[in-house]
Amino acid sequence: MKGIPLLLSAGVLLLDQATKRLVERTMTPGESVPVLGDALRLTFVRNDGVAFGIHIGSGALFNVFSIAACVGVAFYFWKIRRESAWIRSGVGLILGGAAGNLIDRLTAGSVVDFIDAGIRSIRWPVFNAADSAVVIGAGILFVLAARDEKALRRGRRDGTGAESPPAP
Repeated sequence: MKGIPLLLSAGVLLLDQATKRLVERTMTPGESVPVLGDALRLTFVRNDGVAFGIHIGSGALFNVFSIAACVGVAFYFWKIRRESAWIRSGVGLILGGAAGNLIDRLTAGSVVDFIDAGIRSIRWPVFNAADSAVVIGAGILFVLAARDEKALRRGRRDGTGAESPPAP
């Protein structure tokens, strides 16, 4: 059970890279293919910005920041190796997704995005499997933190004097 979060991280990285290479081989930039009508399409976009195409600073500076962030998350992943599988899985998803997008930035100067969801003209910015993993991982960590904070507050109210949240 201990190795599952690491396998999850590696699986995210492999799935992300495989789907991006498939899109590059089978589609042209800007091409859009309906999957579930207008609600879900595959649309090949090259994103040279941050999330949602937002640009901050130079590409080289952003690459340095991205590398530092991946190293930091990898170090944190190692540091929490004795935490619950849920916490390690959340961080593992973030690490796999961050590494997948970093590989694209370093090798091609941009990230391949292709998942296009929305209804008519109301669309979410196009994203990829790595982005999904980062959001899901952050969501898991958010829910765990909120649950632990609630348990900590409940312990203070009921007089148990709990200083730290219960282990999951």
